[in-house]
Amino acid sequence: MTPEEIKALLDEQQRLFKEFKAENDKLLEAGKHTQKEWNEKLQKISDRLDEIEVKLKRPPVADGDPEQKDKDAQRLKNRAFVEYCRYGLEGMDPELKGHLIKAEQSKERKALSTAQGVEFLASPEITAELIRGVVEFSPIRSVARVRTTGATSVKIRKRTGVFAAAWIAKTGTKAETTGLTYGMEEAPNHELYAMVDVPVQDLEDSDFNLESELNLEFTEQFGVAEGKSAITGDAVGEMEGIATHGVLQTNAVVSGNASALTADGLIDLTFALKDAYARNGVYLLKRSSIAAIRKLKGSDNNYLWQPGLSENVPANILGRPYLEAVDMPAIAGGAYPVAFGDFRRGYMLIDRVMVSVLRDPYTQGTSGMIRFIARKRVGGQVVNTEAIKLQKIST
Repeated sequence: MTPEEIKALLDEQQRLFKEFKAENDKLLEAGKHTQKEWNEKLQKISDRLDEIEVKLKRPPVADGDPEQKDKDAQRLKNRAFVEYCRYGLEGMDPELKGHLIKAEQSKERKALSTAQGVEFLASPEITAELIRGVVEFSPIRSVARVRTTGATSVKIRKRTGVFAAAWIAKTGTKAETTGLTYGMEEAPNHELYAMVDVPVQDLEDSDFNLESELNLEFTEQFGVAEGKSAITGDAVGEMEGIATHGVLQTNAVVSGNASALTADGLIDLTFALKDAYARNGVYLLKRSSIAAIRKLKGSDNNYLWQPGLSENVPANILGRPYLEAVDMPAIAGGAYPVAFGDFRRGYMLIDRVMVSVLRDPYTQGTSGMIRFIARKRVGGQVVNTEAIKLQKIST
């Protein structure tokens, strides 16, 4: 229908109401109004109003005018909405009901369009945990002797020589049995440090406890440095290492092969240690060396090393437990990839100052940074070369 036709129908609807009211008022004044006549007139007007309503529900005729099309579409939406409010979805005219559902579905698709940036309104959940990669270090503290001190170093008395007892005849003359000597083993403390600059605003705005995370990082990295120095340290400004100790290297037990570990070499290493130390002996080697030993086979092509069948029996090499140390040398010609010994009697760790963190807001204050300086004082020394033996890859 055209807008003019719609207007004409609405005008006719209004005129019918006025005519009915005027004629009804006259009949009431004259006293000639009867129920039958009133019902007939009311039915006649009601039929005509129904015809008008049906015509009004028809969609507007397209006239090629975009502006007029938009107005007609909006008018139809308004009528559909008014009818929905009056009668509900179930009581609506089917034509208007279909138009209303179609309009609402179109509106939902538009609201969920990614072009509207709706994805920025959906906030992800940020957990309090932090995914951290594994940091490997040599756990020397678990097998070495550890003590604390309040001094710059620790000196340990040690016996450096012994005399030999001698037999003598009944009337023989006794001579001095020489050779008993004593000395001192000194284990100095050394300092570890780490320094990190963090923007002040990061500390202020972060919802994560960054300062606590830094303290954890300091502790972890000090453990890495300590383990490495205890294995390969040169005793110059750091701890003395087991695998680089001169006396231990000189007295090393050869593997019997120029490039590999052998079963015979491991047996020789185990029994080269004195029995008093061997009873508490532990193997110290890296994971790849454990794999190489696990692959050793006998002449019957069976593996020589069979781990315990019971879960209560710990994994061992030749009946003695082992400790994985990532800093032990790899298997190579001339290397010392395996250590065996009673490390509690052979190696000492000395703690002077545990991890201490200084929060310095002044040094980098002009650049908007806070400096965190962590330090630790610790010493490590081979104190008994008898208690530890190295395996050397050599013939």
